Amino acid sequence: MRKPLLLLLPGAEFCGATDAGPVVVVSPLYGKDIEAHYAPLFAKVGCQPFTCDVSASSTVCTCKGKDARGRVETDSDIEAFSLHLQSR
Repeated sequence: MRKPLLLLLPGAEFCGATDAGPVVVVSPLYGKDIEAHYAPLFAKVGCQPFTCDVSASSTVCTCKGKDARGRVETDSDIEAFSLHLQSR
């Protein structure tokens, strides 16, 4: 179910993950670039609508589907984001 989310943004680098926490990715992209990339991927795993709140230094995107909840949170100061998907 999570396989579509493994498609990284151009120029992004996978940093790691644990069983209990989110995946961490280094990427300078945030805002609409994050939203445009991840909205269709989260939709493929049944987590929609995917909505984002964008500020000057961060982006927080969330989705809630019947069987899944997701979150992508960026921090432009450190050029990284976390990605989390919880499914039944």
